[in-house]
Amino acid sequence: MESPSTDAQLVAATLSGSLSAFEALVLRHQDRLYLRALRYMRTKEAAQDALQDAFLQAFNQLENLKEHSRFPFWVGQILRNICLNRLRDDRRQQALAKSVVELTYLEEHLEQPVIRNAAFQELLSRLPAKSAQAFILHYLEGYSIQDVALQVRTTPAGVKQRLYRARRQLQEEIFRMAKDDRSKHDLPAGFAAQTMVRLLQQGKSDRLYMRMDDARCRFREVLEMSPDHPEALIELGRTYDPIEGPSADETATLQRAAEEAPNSIEVALELTVVYKSDPGKQASAIERCLVLCGLRLAKAPDDLVALTAQAQMLLWKGDFEAMEKVARHAVAVAPKDQQCLNYLALALARQGRWDAAYPVYETIYELNKKTLWAYVALRQMGSCLAFHSGDWDRAVGMQEKVWNLTGRPNEASNLIYFYGRAGLVEKAKALFEKVKDHRHPARVYEIVGEVAS
Repeated sequence: MESPSTDAQLVAATLSGSLSAFEALVLRHQDRLYLRALRYMRTKEAAQDALQDAFLQAFNQLENLKEHSRFPFWVGQILRNICLNRLRDDRRQQALAKSVVELTYLEEHLEQPVIRNAAFQELLSRLPAKSAQAFILHYLEGYSIQDVALQVRTTPAGVKQRLYRARRQLQEEIFRMAKDDRSKHDLPAGFAAQTMVRLLQQGKSDRLYMRMDDARCRFREVLEMSPDHPEALIELGRTYDPIEGPSADETATLQRAAEEAPNSIEVALELTVVYKSDPGKQASAIERCLVLCGLRLAKAPDDLVALTAQAQMLLWKGDFEAMEKVARHAVAVAPKDQQCLNYLALALARQGRWDAAYPVYETIYELNKKTLWAYVALRQMGSCLAFHSGDWDRAVGMQEKVWNLTGRPNEASNLIYFYGRAGLVEKAKALFEKVKDHRHPARVYEIVGEVAS
């Protein structure tokens, strides 16, 4: 009689009492599983010991395997759990501290040397089983998203969701260690600072792309690690709406930042915005900021922070010709910097030179169409077309882009008005229905024939 050859047949034979059938299963899969165990345990002895225990456990629990053809995957899961449990039971905090430095922020693509580190896998063992399983199969064992989906019996989208959750949970665990007074001492020197730098960078990027809620979360993470961190206070305080200005909370945060960093140009600049409603205080804040800019530029004439802050102060003072000169210097230093170009365009516009300002705004928008500065440029181009050229049709197109970019109710107000001036009353009414709960300017209610509530 021909001996059984498939995994399913060998499992069935084992359950019927054939030890040789199980030995055949072991011989068939032991090399591949040994390599898997070695990835976890890092030493030959530990890997061999884990593999032996996995096959023993599989033999004792074989009757629980409902689909005999899935034996390789099933015993692989047993081996994985054994390895992770041993790593959990044998934590080495110093090794963890060394590897965790590389994990200050977990991206979509993780480096193999990091994720194969035993200390990292100790962290991984703290994840819920489903998240850990997807993470290990994809990142550690190299299976594609589609293959993982087949193995764990979910959709590719489900796998991506598990991977995202795993990365976020690992990140939160790392941040927790950095914030905890007891755990942070186990981390190597510089780890907390490195983590905060990465968070600040990500938060600034979020703010640039108008993801203000995400930006606030990043900066608050830093402040949880270091409550008086000056840069985090500054950045959190300036996550305000660029049109509405800082709220009471943001104002208080910026005032705290001023206490921690009294000589910061960035703080001095933001205080001029905070004191916008108090001419006396604002005038003093402007002069203070100009002094700080002058001191910085005397040492570093091409410093963009000082140049852009100086341009903003000259805007407040109404000296638009001097502002243009400073802005042109900044643009010469950084020709593709949207903020520098914005100050140049604004200086030209305030002098009534819209024919010169408009192409600069176009350049800003074309450089990157999703940033805060693109939003400002679109807004200004729309205003130029509407109020200076009377081209309401093109102004509508610009304002539609602004509305689509931000979704801000105030921008809906402007678009409704533009629709009305362009003769698109039905469009104005349809948009008004979507944002009718917002308080609009009187001219909007006139366009749609409604009475302000």
